Amino acid sequence: MDASVVKNDSSIKQAIKNLVLTAPGEKLFSPLIGSKVNRLLFEPLDPFTADTIKDEIINTINQYEPRVQLTEVIVTPIYEGNKLNVSIEYRIVGMPIVETISFVLQRPE
Repeated sequence: MDASVVKNDSSIKQAIKNLVLTAPGEKLFSPLIGSKVNRLLFEPLDPFTADTIKDEIINTINQYEPRVQLTEVIVTPIYEGNKLNVSIEYRIVGMPIVETISFVLQRPE
């Protein structure tokens, strides 16, 4: 695999995670970019909230990250610890490579 592809893929993974974790208004000069995920973490942890967070992740990535095409987003509640496990699977536009990024969401202390 070309080194530039690996570097680009790494930057795309970081960009996706930043998009999900950044609240609208938090990024200077780009007040609309971001998601409402952090605010949703203060809602009761239930399947409805998990679905709402999943929809917010999908909408945010589709709107602000044109380099990828989502193939699957899974948001699984972890009731002990009040966390959500997030797995985002995507294809880089113009490439046959499918990548996955996974991380845990939890309320800031």
